[in-house]
This record gives sequence, structure tokens and C-alpha cells, in this order.
Amino acid sequence: MKKKFTDDQIDYVNTINIIDYMEHRGLDLKRTNRRVKVKGWNGLDVTPDGRKWKDFASGQGGYVIQFVAWLNTCSWKEAVQELLDFSHHVPPVQLSATWPEPPPPKPFCLPPKAKSYRNLFAYLLKTRKLDPKIIQYCVDQKLIYQDERCNCVFVGYDDSGEPASAFLRGSNEYAPFKMLVEGSRAEYGFTLPGANSRLFIFESPIDLLSYMTLKNIHNPLYFDNRGDHYLSCNGLKYLPILHYLSTHYEISQIVFGVDNDPVNEYGNRPGQDFIKSATQEIMEAFPDRFTTSKQFITDLPGQKDWNQELVTFRKNQEYKKSNRARQPCR
Repeated sequence: MKKKFTDDQIDYVNTINIIDYMEHRGLDLKRTNRRVKVKGWNGLDVTPDGRKWKDFASGQGGYVIQFVAWLNTCSWKEAVQELLDFSHHVPPVQLSATWPEPPPPKPFCLPPKAKSYRNLFAYLLKTRKLDPKIIQYCVDQKLIYQDERCNCVFVGYDDSGEPASAFLRGSNEYAPFKMLVEGSRAEYGFTLPGANSRLFIFESPIDLLSYMTLKNIHNPLYFDNRGDHYLSCNGLKYLPILHYLSTHYEISQIVFGVDNDPVNEYGNRPGQDFIKSATQEIMEAFPDRFTTSKQFITDLPGQKDWNQELVTFRKNQEYKKSNRARQPCR
């Protein structure tokens, strides 16, 4: 029989301070006004109030239950039980009384648009080899534009159709630059909504558009007739997925198209590990809609990411075409 928890128990567990739990586990902490770090573990940050965490090596983060599940490599239910057991020994303490409050987040504001989109089209079409029809559609729908600093801006919209997030990608391939615009709301990624029951999930907008381009190469009518939903999470993040599913009740199948990561210095493969944990998060959040692992499909690129896959495919096409052109007539 599955372990059940009451709403009161879950609410109580969510009040437990991450820093208290870290100290209980014997982690060596280093505190500053803006974050708490673990000595010797450079990728992990916790907010000074002990409420949120982020591991930059794996791209994962969230609140106390997700932290315990990540730290102990256990399930959501096991993490809740671990925190309930922990709370009997060390009552949660509000550290905000002794540590300064973090500065309030800046309001979200889209970067100013450039007068010309020349750099955007050159970068996305020539360097990234994306489909011109798809890019023009995204520009027309105000999903993509070029800012005054020549960055490509990928815009995410909230449920009322207002801009809520933006991801920047520099258009100079020799000086790579990418960042999430400050104030972006974490639950909104870059999306191309569909009409059927299938959702494709990617780490970045360019990977999403690369995958869609490959689909359109093999089936030229795919984009015009597409019914699939597409979502870029701006990294390996659960929140955009959970929010999108909460507003699109028709979706009952998930396809993960995240990066095909090699093993990192921590012995993890971030993309593949994310698929496992995201699958569990989705099944926990929507138990009536997602009842079996067969509803989750993994479609990883043969290379590191889907844009590398697309660029290699295009170059092979060009090579074959040039070889045919050089062959003498018989």
C-alpha cells in the first residue's frame, strides 16, 4: 500500500528550514548576506532564509522536499517521511529573524527591441540552421525578437497573454552569451502550444526549434499541420512543466527531448537524471492523468543537443549535394 500523508503533514514539512536540515546532516556551511553555500560544493546555493535552493551543476532546485529528495536520491514520499522524522529531533527555526532579508526581486521588463532583426536572422538561420518558415512565424507571433544589444530574445507568455519571461541568446557565435532576463517568472517557459495530447519538453528554445526543424525536414507539412505542444523550460526545471500541464488538461503524453549529457564531475548525467525525477514529479502532481511510465517517452539526440544534431544533418546534406554536383556527366 502506498504511503499517504495528510495535508497538514505536508504543509508542516514545507515549513522546515533547508539550512536546519543541512546542519543536521553535518554539511559545512558558509553564509553570506545573499546565499548559503556548502564548502567544497560550489554548485549548490541556498537562500539566506533557508526556503529555496539551486544546484547549478544539475540545474535542479526548489523547496525543502525537492532538496531532500535530491540530496538523498530518494522519492518524493521518502523525502516527506525523512523530513517528518527529522522534525521530531530538530524543530524548524525561522532564520529570517537573524539573517537579513534578501533584496526584493526586480520587476520583469523586456529588453528594448532593435530596429533591425538582421543579426537574429543571420544567427538563427545561418549559424543554427533553423527553418526560415518557423523562425518567421515566431517573429510574427512576437515569440522571438532582436534587442538593441543584438541578442535573440525568446519570450514566454503568462496565461493572460502577457510577457512573463525572456531568455537571451547572443547572436555572436564567437562570444557565447545566454541568460534569463531578471524578474522572469519561473513557471513560464518558451512555448508553442498545440491541440493534441502530446507535449515535447526541451532545455532551451534553440533546441526546441531545432527539433521542430528536423521534424519539418522529414515531413514538410509537419509545422503547418502540427498538433503537438512544445515547451522549453530554460534549463532543467520542473515548474514550467507542472504549470503548463495544470492549464492544458488535454495532455496525457510527455516526450523529453533534453540534452544527451555525458557523466559530469559528480557522476551524474543531468538530462537523464532530470527525466527520472520530472517523471515522478508529474505523476505525483497529476495522479489521475499520468498513471503509467508508458506515458513518458525519451527522445534524446545522438549528439549532445538537438541543435548539434540539426547542424550536423544540414552539413551532411550540403556535402552530399556538393559531391553530386562535382560528379562528371556520363
